[in-house]
This record gives sequence, structure tokens and C-alpha cells, in this order.
Amino acid sequence: MILKLEMITKEREREMERLWKEFQRVLNVYLRNTEEYRNEYNALRDQDSSDTKNIQDHYAEVARLSDQIADLRLKLATLKEEHDFFMIQMQKSKAELQSRVQNLKQEMELGTRLDREQLKRSPSTVKSIYQIASFCKKYETESEDLLPFVRRANNETGQSEQPAAGERALVPARTTLDPTMESFKREVFDTAELFESFWMRFNKARIDVACLREEKQQLIDRNEQLKAHLKDYLITVNMNSGGPVESNADLLAKRPTSMRIEKLVRVDEEVIVPEGTRKAVRFRAGGQQQRRPVTCIEGNLSNAIRNERLLEVRAKSSEIYSMVPNRA
Repeated sequence: MILKLEMITKEREREMERLWKEFQRVLNVYLRNTEEYRNEYNALRDQDSSDTKNIQDHYAEVARLSDQIADLRLKLATLKEEHDFFMIQMQKSKAELQSRVQNLKQEMELGTRLDREQLKRSPSTVKSIYQIASFCKKYETESEDLLPFVRRANNETGQSEQPAAGERALVPARTTLDPTMESFKREVFDTAELFESFWMRFNKARIDVACLREEKQQLIDRNEQLKAHLKDYLITVNMNSGGPVESNADLLAKRPTSMRIEKLVRVDEEVIVPEGTRKAVRFRAGGQQQRRPVTCIEGNLSNAIRNERLLEVRAKSSEIYSMVPNRA
């Protein structure tokens, strides 16, 4: 039994050895016959792996670029909207600026024409102001001289006439000024002092105008009261004499046209009303309450009192003139 088993085993081993050799021979033949194709296959497999990787990278790059393109398109749309909005705004601003420039040109042309017309009328106005100032100089003291329409005292005594300080301030200098800061300050301060004197005199003139208006209104009211009293008196006298009121109608007749004041033209010190647009200011009707009396300050500043005092002071020009008496 054992011998038989050993024989079978050896036989099977020899068979296995033969089959293995056959397999090796077939494999060698196969490898020898397929060696060329196998090398090509390996090359194709490596290339396929590389191409697959490249394709995957390409897909990733395409996806990234697609997202970037979408973002750029969104930014482009936003920038386009902003550009359109800014263009509309700039066109509006351009139209407004063109309109403003056109209006400014028209206003400049109109202003230039008006200024030229005003300059044409200015010489007559300046001449009138100069004549009025020259006339007012007769009623002014030395401390009230209104520059630049008057001369210095040394000019009046026969010395060589030179422009007053006010004229030097208002008229361009004919001589070469010292180009230093001190001379500039001197010119500026002199001009400021002259303007200070001018505004002091201007305020005094406004006070005089206000006092004269108050006095005028009081005289108007007093005139109305006197006319009413006179009318009552004539009626009473006529009734006491036994005649009717209508019998002496000539006593109550109105003032003749040659003596009647048709209207009063009010010229304000700040507003000059053109001749064609002035309105008549009628007298107030009688019977109204009497206005307050003139105060001592208003009376002291009135033209009647001031002219009387100015005449007294002009004879004493060397003394200091004061509107308020010294009680010290």
C-alpha cells in the first residue's frame, strides 16, 4: 500500500514537474511574443494616467476660471450701472453749470450796463453833493468840517492850496509813496479816522432828520387842531350874531389852490424813491389825540437851536464847542 502510494506520489510529482516546465515554456514563449505589445501597453497606460490627471486639472482650472468670469461679469455690470449713473449726474451738473454760466454772463452784462449808466449819472450826483457840502460848510464849526469837501485852515488864510487828508484818502496819490509798512499803516489809519469822523457826522445828520420829522408832524397836528378850533369859533360867532351857518360860507371856505398843499413827498434817508413812483402823503384828519411834546434833548438837537449856537460859536472858533453845557 505504501509502495503504491509512493509510486503514485512520484508519478504525480513527475507530472507536476512536466506541467511546470510546460508552463514555463509557454510563459516564456508568451512573454517573448508579447514583449513588444506589453511595452506599448505600459507606455499607453502611463500616458493615460498622465492624461487623466491633466484632464482633472483642466476641469478644476475651467471651474475656477468660470467662477472668476462670473465674478468679473457681476463687477462689470455693477461698474456699468455706476458709470451710467455718474454719467447722468455729470450731464445734469454740466447742464446746471452751463445754465449758471449763461446766467452769470447775462447778469454780468446787465450789471456792466447798469454800472455804466450809473457812472454816467454819477458826475451830476457828485456835483450836487459837492455843492451841498460847500453850502453846509458855512454853518459848520472847525470840528464839524466834513472832509474831503472842505480845506484846511491854513488853505483859507492864503497859503498854497493842497488836497485835504480826505481827498488824499479818496483820490489816487499823485506822488510816489514810501514803500514801507509804516507808510502803509499811516495811510490806513488816516483813512479809518476820516471814516470815523464821517460816520459821526452822518449820525448827527440822521438825528437832525428824525427831530425835524417829529417837529413837522407836530406842526401838522397843531395846524389841524387850529383849523378845527377856528372853524368852531367861526360857527360860534356866526350863531351868536343870529345868522345861519351857511350865511358866512365864505369864512369857512377852503384854502385857495395857490396856498393849498396838495401832497407831501416823503424822502427817506436810506431809500430814495423815484420821481415817477412817489405817493402822496395826505394830512391826518383832525380830532386825533395830540402827539407828545418835544423833549429837551430833541429840542437841543433841533436845527433852530443848533444854528443859533453855531452862529455864536463861529465867532469864537478858538474855543472848544460842545452841545452839552459843562456843569463841573
